[in-house]
Amino acid sequence: MINYLKMRIVKRLALISLGISLILSGLQIVQSLTPILKFGNTFLESPYTRWFSVDPFNFEPIIFYILLPLIASIPTSLILKEDLDSGFIFYLRNKFNLNKIVFSYASAAFIGGFVSAIIPLVTNFLTYFLFIPNIRPDFLINENLLIINENTLFVDLYYQHPLMHGIFSILLTSFWGGLFAVLTCSFSIWIKGKFLSLLSTLLLQISILILNIFIKIPHFVSFLPSDFLRETAPSVINIATVIIMTIIFSLSSIFLLLIGRNRKIVW
Repeated sequence: MINYLKMRIVKRLALISLGISLILSGLQIVQSLTPILKFGNTFLESPYTRWFSVDPFNFEPIIFYILLPLIASIPTSLILKEDLDSGFIFYLRNKFNLNKIVFSYASAAFIGGFVSAIIPLVTNFLTYFLFIPNIRPDFLINENLLIINENTLFVDLYYQHPLMHGIFSILLTSFWGGLFAVLTCSFSIWIKGKFLSLLSTLLLQISILILNIFIKIPHFVSFLPSDFLRETAPSVINIATVIIMTIIFSLSSIFLLLIGRNRKIVW
């Protein structure tokens, strides 16, 4: 089953996904580093205050985190739908356990989404170490960034161990990239159109964005993934909301996969 799924990965789609994210990452690097390289590092900037997930000044991070569901879903999320539409999955049923089949498709989607997110983030993060010094952020020196408890998870860790905090941010975003991809895979069982299936989690994020504007939870905490996945969010965030949204998305993916398995594959 694993060898089959490896063969089903379309390299062109994987390159398109990586291309979109790497272009956004590259543009952000150019815009962020140009003033520093031209006029000098006057404000003692470091990779931890300039990289993709912290940058509050450029538009590319906003686009990336909004498009993350689509970027993560492009490589492998529609393999299950394609095999359902072609009927090939019913051939696989004769060779493999049905639960193993569904788990394998979901795992392929998760890995594809995880990798699609982690590569541009790691590339962006490491690139800054080539051009600006590895200086620990200081709240007073970098106060213009307003990296505080209200908009940054584990803010004490950020100021004490910024590298660990950056790695945590990358892993959290990459995990959600995989989660978005699995949810797209789950939606694809129920949605007829292939293109609409691909856009499903992006449309879900846009719907949450709209709800986030009109529905205010206590302390105006944002429940929008494109907000709380950033190392420093543009809105108020907290760990409880992140955990709750992660559980909701995870359970929704599992539920849709299991019900879809019983209604669309078992017959």
